[in-house]
Amino acid sequence: EPVDVAAKRQAVLEDRISALLGFIAGSGIGLAFVERVDVDIIRIRSVNEHLCTMLGRTEDEIVGRDPCELVHTDDREIARRHLAQMWREGVKSQPITVRMPDATGEDLRIQITTVLLSPPSGNMAVCFLQDMTTMYLALEQQRKMAQAIERIEETVVLSDGQGRIFYANPSALRNSGYT
Repeated sequence: EPVDVAAKRQAVLEDRISALLGFIAGSGIGLAFVERVDVDIIRIRSVNEHLCTMLGRTEDEIVGRDPCELVHTDDREIARRHLAQMWREGVKSQPITVRMPDATGEDLRIQITTVLLSPPSGNMAVCFLQDMTTMYLALEQQRKMAQAIERIEETVVLSDGQGRIFYANPSALRNSGYT
């Protein structure tokens, strides 16, 4: 009977993990399970389908590789420090954002958070990867628009629905005499 109880608990745990992984993938988050094989050797052991879709690569092209090899060469050191800190401190890492080329060579902005799956002396972790490229593009467009508004000679005033001014460009201040 103890074996049946343990088997039932294992089955329930596997069902819950499967549901959680499905929810995560449905939320647009890629997953990579990584293993520290040696102090300086880390390998990807498995990934979810969303990560494969995001990178435009097959599972076979990702599994077995050093996860830092998937990161843009200029950002690899950031990724290596991220993983080393997580294993050294044994806690969830702070999210980092790195460039990660997809299968076509286009750089995606990927936010990565890594969590140990075992005690601090363990060697398994899960990386949560979210594509932030669209957000970065929108922020860049917003920055360019703000620079353009600051430079034009015409008066630009922005107000809320009640008519309260929340922004005036330098020309508006100069032309109106208000500060």
